[in-house]
Amino acid sequence: MTVSITKLTPGEQAAVLRWPELLGVGIIHVESKVKKVHYTEWQKLDFSTNDFKKNLERGMYDEGIAIRTGKTLSGMKYLVVLDFDGWEAVVA
Repeated sequence: MTVSITKLTPGEQAAVLRWPELLGVGIIHVESKVKKVHYTEWQKLDFSTNDFKKNLERGMYDEGIAIRTGKTLSGMKYLVVLDFDGWEAVVA
């Protein structure tokens, strides 16, 4: 049994696990406030062996997460995301 040390609320935990468990999208831990990614070559990571729930309980995602676009965990679908920096970009 893993003892949970995460600082995230139950609602925040559910939001984190929604990506891998419900949507089939791999996540990695990052420090989102300073935009620091903790992996090199994260685009090539194999998420099939990740225990996202255990990582969450250990506090790995407390500082933020990034979702990986492209093939989903099943390999059957793709996730595509558009990132607009500011309203001017959306209008353009």
